[in-house]
This record gives sequence, C-alpha cells and structure tokens, in this order.
Amino acid sequence: MEPLATYVYNRAGQRLAALLFPARGEVRCGLAVAHGFRGGKENSGRIVQLAEAVAPLGCLVLAFDFTGVGGSEGDYSRLTLTRQADDVAAVVDHLAQRCPRVVTLGRSLGGSSVLLEAARDARVSGVVLWSTPLHLPQTFARIMPEAYQRMAAGEPARIRDENGEFELCPDFVRDLEQHRLSDCVRSLQHRPLLIIHGAEDEVVPVSHAREIAALAGAGAELHVVDGCDHRFTACPGVREAITAGWLRRLLGLPLPGAGEG
Repeated sequence: MEPLATYVYNRAGQRLAALLFPARGEVRCGLAVAHGFRGGKENSGRIVQLAEAVAPLGCLVLAFDFTGVGGSEGDYSRLTLTRQADDVAAVVDHLAQRCPRVVTLGRSLGGSSVLLEAARDARVSGVVLWSTPLHLPQTFARIMPEAYQRMAAGEPARIRDENGEFELCPDFVRDLEQHRLSDCVRSLQHRPLLIIHGAEDEVVPVSHAREIAALAGAGAELHVVDGCDHRFTACPGVREAITAGWLRRLLGLPLPGAGEG
C-alpha cells in the first residue's frame, strides 16, 4: 500500500509531515497515529502493516511526525507532553472535517499524548494505546536518570541513544510533572479504549497497562501479549491484528465471512 505524503498544520502554524493511507470503499473512520519518543511516523516501516489491516474496514490512516521530528517543522529540544498533545489535536481537527468519526492511536509517549488530547476532546470516539506509560516522571527518571536530574535542576540535557545525540530543555520535565494521566484515563470511562502491551516490555512495565485498564473501567479492552518487548520486535503483525479486530467491533461490522452460506 502506497501512502500519500502530506502535511497538517499544528495550532502554532508549523507544518507536521504526515503519511495518508486511504480506506477501501466507504470511509467509516479516520485513525490518527502518534509515534513514540524518538520514533517517527513510519514506525520503522511497520505503519504499512497497520494501514493494510484497517483499510478494508473503511479506516483511513494518518500517521504524522511530531514537531521537530522527521520532516516536521519546529525544534525537537522544546519537546513537551503538552506540545505533543496539541499536535495530536491538530491532526484530530484535520480528520474530523473528513471522517464520520476519529480514533487516535499512540505508541509509547505518543500514547500518553493521545490520552491527554482525548481527555479534553469529545470528538475522539475511541483510543488505542500501544506500550503506553501512565507514570511519565518515574518512567523517564528510570530510563535516563542523569539527563532527568539535569532537567529537573533547570538545565538542558544532551542525550545519546541508538538514533544519535539530541538535546531536551528543562520544560520537558517540568511539563511531565504537571500532568496526571490517571485523571485523563478516568475521563475516558465512557469511551472505548484498547490497550496493547508486551508482557516483556523492558521500557514501560506491564503494570502501567493493567493500571490504565483498571482506571478506565468497563470500556477498556486489555491485551498483554506474551513474548513481546516494548517495540514488539519479535511479534510482527500482532498489534495490528488486535487493533483491526477492535476497530471492526467499534464500527459494528460483521466478522469476516459472516452471513456467507
């Protein structure tokens, strides 16, 4: 499936690079896909799997790069959860003008951003969380302790990972500590919520997923998948298949082959 390279303007007037994958047949929903920390809209090439899984349901997919990432405008060092949620809101704005319903999907920190936006936006009719942290200060303090301490002390931090070196401003930590994502989850109790998490997640403990499900109540569907790490490296297609099945039920579509004699 070949996507259309496009863009969306965020509420600060910056262009966000995006990939648009069309639905097959009638458009029933738009799926906004937010990448994780240090990730990108392509999801290491796996965004195509998701788009192919949901296109037959009438779902178009709009995957985008957050401000300062990939082809998007802006300064990555100014990253905050609030700014990422604002980017999600701009993508929801775009899809809400074109689709009868909007569902948001976030990977890792993108999932946290999706939670924050959905809690304040009734147009989001369903939320999908892949490997999403609930307790962000504790998570980042554990995975990058020295950098976190520097930012907490009001200093910028330079960090190196497998994708190279980057800088974050102290606002990153200050902003994380202002948000209570548990309250965001509680606000979604009357909206469908899908949570998918690897049982062997080495970055975000699976306890986060279980706590999100408990806070969300009856509207939540939790899948903890054995043998899968944070990126589902050894589990190709699993998240995509679970998500497609959940969207099929959300849209009230019959199971494949139903009604055939």
